[in-house]
Amino acid sequence: MATPGVTTTDAIAGLSPDPDRGLTPAGLQPRAMLARRRTLFLVLCAVMFAGLSAGIFSVFAAGGFVLTECVILAMFLLGAPWTVMGMANAVLGLWLLHGRRDGVLAVAPHMAAATGDAPVRMRTAVAMTIRNEDPTASFAKMIEMRRSLDESGYGHLFDFYFLSDTTDPAIAETEERIFERLRGRLGGAQVHYRRRDKNTGYKAGNVRDFLMNQGRDYPFYLPLDSDSLMTADAILRLVRIMEAHPKIGILQTLATGLPSESLFARLFQFGMRHGMRSFTMGAAWWQGDCGPYWGHNALIRTAVFRRSCRLPVLPGNP
Repeated sequence: MATPGVTTTDAIAGLSPDPDRGLTPAGLQPRAMLARRRTLFLVLCAVMFAGLSAGIFSVFAAGGFVLTECVILAMFLLGAPWTVMGMANAVLGLWLLHGRRDGVLAVAPHMAAATGDAPVRMRTAVAMTIRNEDPTASFAKMIEMRRSLDESGYGHLFDFYFLSDTTDPAIAETEERIFERLRGRLGGAQVHYRRRDKNTGYKAGNVRDFLMNQGRDYPFYLPLDSDSLMTADAILRLVRIMEAHPKIGILQTLATGLPSESLFARLFQFGMRHGMRSFTMGAAWWQGDCGPYWGHNALIRTAVFRRSCRLPVLPGNP
């Protein structure tokens, strides 16, 4: 959510300028410092791109160019910037994680609020969206999250919701049966299940319907996919940071893959767990508090999200 400047009304009222005007929208870092970081990142990417381009050009130039080599060179020049940005992010992240003692706080100063055992005060709606999937695993994950939150001593501040868009009658019946059987382990009066008759807007519509109705009274909202699993420690860290920094609208976690029986999925998970930390750290270093939102496993300030994050219906055919 952007930090407003001084409006005409402010000037008439004689109000002083916003003291955070020189900071990023969430009020975490100076804009000037972030501009310098982005300039350095642009230079790093340009140097890497120029070096790679010169190298592949010299290889293809030997003996003269043919049509096939020209096409390959053109495709390389189109695709290389994405690869170069990833490499630059990883290099910066590796340096921040292992070359500096204060690397994490230099990138994310709000992380200081995540340490310690500061009391949590605000209520959070933890909502999982499900649609035509085997509900057994989804309910099991929510049971584990309920158990860990209750053990933390803050379980009373977290209400669970299952937001079903299931259209298969057999699966819907299974969802309802499992929910009734496990209601006690999921929190009793603190867990809710609702299924929409009309899937207007699909998942985005499901989320909006919840936020405009049941979720509107919660300061925070934690959206989950049907395969999401988070520990109480991770959830409480998010809440503590959001309580300490009221200008943060969305606080995204770094999601990694769960273990799988598939060899490809295991390799992908291994790469995510050991590579995504450095990649994400480097990206956050120059993106500041304007990073990506993946749609789940992020803590959201509900009122601001309801007011500012509704996507318009675009004209034309789907």
